[in-house]
Amino acid sequence: MFFKVCGLRRQEDLDAAWQLGFALCGFIFAEKSPRFLAPHKAGLLDSRTLVRVGVFVHNRVREIEEAARTARLDLLQLHGGQEASCLEELAALFGPQRLIRVVWPERSASPEVLQKELDKAAPFCGHFLVDAGSDWGGHGTRLDVHPLTRLHFPRPWILAGGLAADALDKVAALPREQRPAGLDFNSRLESAPGCKEEHLMKAVCDRARSLGLGPAPFASIDRACMP
Repeated sequence: MFFKVCGLRRQEDLDAAWQLGFALCGFIFAEKSPRFLAPHKAGLLDSRTLVRVGVFVHNRVREIEEAARTARLDLLQLHGGQEASCLEELAALFGPQRLIRVVWPERSASPEVLQKELDKAAPFCGHFLVDAGSDWGGHGTRLDVHPLTRLHFPRPWILAGGLAADALDKVAALPREQRPAGLDFNSRLESAPGCKEEHLMKAVCDRARSLGLGPAPFASIDRACMP
């Protein structure tokens, strides 16, 4: 399983994540978020070999395109209510493999409705991110993972929502073939919004290794191909 730490704002947190074995780093470009970071400031941060992910909540394709270049992004995480036309246009610009589509099971009327949403978006994304709550993120709320085993994910999926070391046992209890490809950590690894704590990141990695969950590398991305 690969690990992503999101809501980063400080160089020391990126350094710690890289040293501990995290594979992806996330920058939040939603101005209302307490973890907001302007794209030009994200572009100045050294992520070493970490895969750089930008989190977006609006439909403005040209602004997303500009931010992707300014922040030197590898992947785009669409965390808002982007319309299908936005998703399709971004997939055409950057390639579907560079898009992470966020879904909220608690917002869907039924597993069947959510399955239809997954199937419809699958041609235009490389991963799904499954979050708790009904919108936004970084609130620390945890998701019950067991109902997710009834779904068929047409793309690899990432679990988010209040994850910390003490939540990993439930992930390890899932049948191996139904586990997520990755885990996304944010608020439970912080002392304040945007301020990660190295000892909490280390506790996640130590517990994951003891359970045989990772952290593992992310599938390779040809960064030279980013438009």
